[in-house]
Amino acid sequence: MRIDPIGNYLERLHARAAQRTDGTVASYIPQLADADPSTFAICVATVDGAVYEVGDSSIPFSIQSISKPLTHGLILDELGDDAVRRKIGVEPTGEAFNAIALDPQMGIPENPMINAGAIAATSMVTGEDRLSRLLATYSSYTDRELTIDEGVYRSERSSGHRNRAIAHLLRGSGVIEGDPEDALDLYFQQCSTTVTCRDLALIAATMAGGGTNPVTGAQAASRATTRRVLTVMATCGMYDGAGDWLYTVGLPAKSGVSGGILAVLPGKLGIAVFSPPLDEHGNSVRGLQVCQEMTHDLGLQLIEGGSQRPIRDVHSVADLGSKRIRSQAERAVLTHDGRGVLAVELQGELDFTATEKAIRRLGTGADADADAASMAIVDFSRVTVADVLAAPFFAELAETLAERGGRLVLSGLSEHPEFLHAMVEITVRDGGAEQVELMTFTELDGALEWCEAQLLARSGVADDVERVDLDQHDLLHGLSPDDLAAVEALLHHREFAAGEIVQRAGETADELHLITRGELSVMAPTRAGSPRRLATLSAGMVLGEVAFATGQPRTSNVWADSSVECYALSAKALAGLARQHPAAEAVILRNLVAITSRRAARMRSELSLITR
Repeated sequence: MRIDPIGNYLERLHARAAQRTDGTVASYIPQLADADPSTFAICVATVDGAVYEVGDSSIPFSIQSISKPLTHGLILDELGDDAVRRKIGVEPTGEAFNAIALDPQMGIPENPMINAGAIAATSMVTGEDRLSRLLATYSSYTDRELTIDEGVYRSERSSGHRNRAIAHLLRGSGVIEGDPEDALDLYFQQCSTTVTCRDLALIAATMAGGGTNPVTGAQAASRATTRRVLTVMATCGMYDGAGDWLYTVGLPAKSGVSGGILAVLPGKLGIAVFSPPLDEHGNSVRGLQVCQEMTHDLGLQLIEGGSQRPIRDVHSVADLGSKRIRSQAERAVLTHDGRGVLAVELQGELDFTATEKAIRRLGTGADADADAASMAIVDFSRVTVADVLAAPFFAELAETLAERGGRLVLSGLSEHPEFLHAMVEITVRDGGAEQVELMTFTELDGALEWCEAQLLARSGVADDVERVDLDQHDLLHGLSPDDLAAVEALLHHREFAAGEIVQRAGETADELHLITRGELSVMAPTRAGSPRRLATLSAGMVLGEVAFATGQPRTSNVWADSSVECYALSAKALAGLARQHPAAEAVILRNLVAITSRRAARMRSELSLITR
């Protein structure tokens, strides 16, 4: 069972849009008239290389006009903006893509996304083998080598009379230098380049990443050029339907008469759709619906931006444990089983792209160990804005984990009640009487401790030892019976009720405590006023060893979480033990060093994870 709410969303979207039967397959190019109108694919690629594919994503088709922004980028990088602008404008036309017209004042094509501007751009490609240059450039946007569909090329060349008229008009106005048939032939070839929907998604993601291919790392175009190309795509990429597109979808995009559409959310992701039936503007009807629904459902807006680094960090429960100090047996279980349970710490604005990254990281972790990875933690403590449009994806993640017998654990949502409410509503609606119970905690620490308890329960190791006798205590481990009896004579029995303070900050640390029953927590004051837990200790552990060893005043308050029983060993008693039973004192000091070292190592590990 895959953990893929994003892919599942695309499957549902694909099923809805597949019901559309309107639109007409392009026929003015004879080869395109043979396209199967039922062919339909949706692909999404992110700027860090994730690709989601639904439907007929591997079926090849000719790129057609989606080649135009790629050629525009090539000549911008090669010749510079000024040289290109002298021959091709950047204004939308409001006319059909194949209009035989030039700017009435400048005598040049009005933009590179219509046929006149694209033919002009193709004529500006330099080199002895210009087709190879074009194909190499197009291929750098994908992760494979692209080729020409010879059948489509011959069909375009034999039927492209309107484009031939445009080319000769460009020659007559001086935009094209030399034989216009050469430029036209190369244009027919570039439009016949074979791609798949997946290729288009990678092209869009490369544009979203400032010209850097997210899979290969190749620099397909410079960042400055990519910005200029996206600007023209935003206003001109959807022909005379560009204004409506920008209003309803709001993303830079380009369509082709073979049925492809790509859309770009800069800095985030690329969307591609392939479906041959077209509307009156020459745009895929299913492609339009998909892009409109996605931007509405997912809040994909060009003028809104989320955090550039939405994931602050990802830890496994084995690496970043809770503040509860664990016994040796418990640590062994958590080190082994905790690696399959991931905690994702989010930050900044939680939009769709941040959600996708978080769910992808959790899905990868879960697939690593099907037995131990049925739990996942998402921490919202550093999220500034939680878009409720992301709630359905986390709700589906919770439902998927529940079906595996696990749980999604949430922390830090106290500042985002609307988001939590939306998740609850969705899980109740989808689950009915068997709705998923969402586990929520105020802080990440509580979520970590809950997951640890679940792992320990599965392994059969109890995390709530009721009592530990002195002869089994960590500090007294290894003492002979006589030495143990001598130490016990020096200890002072203490009991504390739940809620009672055991140690106070600022006190002189003249004794340490050996806990034999109950739990207590070390709390540090914060600027916000409410104390923060530093550690929780239980039976068999030592309290106050650091201050006791250094002679410094205590730095934290310690409260009894339950009724507590312990024994106090004073510094004076330990000094007396050194005189009377030096071997016993040596064992205690050795154990004390080991305990202190383990806690120091744990603190260093936590600090390195927090600050890396």
